Amino acid sequence: MEKVDSKSPSIWDKCEVFINTANHCLIAITTFYLIWYCLQNYEMTGTLTQHAWVTAIGYQVLMAEGIMAIYKANSLTSLSSKREKNHIHWILQVIGGTMALYGIIIEIIDKERAGRRHFRSLHAIYGLVSMIFLCISIVSGLTALFSFEARRYLKPVISKFSHNILSLAAFVTGMVSLIYAWVDIRWASRYDPGNLRYMSAWALGFIIFFSCIGALKSLWNQSIGVMKLFLCQPKEEIDNDSENQ
Repeated sequence: MEKVDSKSPSIWDKCEVFINTANHCLIAITTFYLIWYCLQNYEMTGTLTQHAWVTAIGYQVLMAEGIMAIYKANSLTSLSSKREKNHIHWILQVIGGTMALYGIIIEIIDKERAGRRHFRSLHAIYGLVSMIFLCISIVSGLTALFSFEARRYLKPVISKFSHNILSLAAFVTGMVSLIYAWVDIRWASRYDPGNLRYMSAWALGFIIFFSCIGALKSLWNQSIGVMKLFLCQPKEEIDNDSENQ
């Protein structure tokens, strides 16, 4: 049975919950606007349009929510146990990452068939970098998932630390790619001359920061564990640190 924290929440704790709730609202609003934009102006089954809404849902909804699922201040999983949070995290990350990869791959295939040049815009370049990080983070995610079983070969704190960095890199570069999609690509500017797409781009910037607060706090704790490991901390203390990450 989990211990109940009797300490009353601090002002910062309350601010974190408020920021997190606001972030959920930003995610919902920007996603709704993108889908509405696609429905109003394009066929949802078109390759370019499908690329847009599939990758957007993959990154800014599922992956963002997956990152926040294990965050203590997350308003949607505050009543869930640690094990339930981990399950929600993995499910959302797997589905979101798969959707993002699918959206990127169908656009690459479509350009190849049309004989168009690849990766000419910042949107495409960041998308490619994110795809590479996604593929690597899948492998690191498996090592983090089975870190306890593989602790004889790789310390849990190292596998979790590396997975955290790679996953954040995949998420951030993917979201930056979405930002450049709104501000740089003709697809977005054709029916939206400026205001709403630029507001969406700014909102995505806030979503990146707000979604990563909990992960960055965890990354800081894990970095301390890694430093202790390389400073030759006794084995028993290292294992205790890794269990608490």
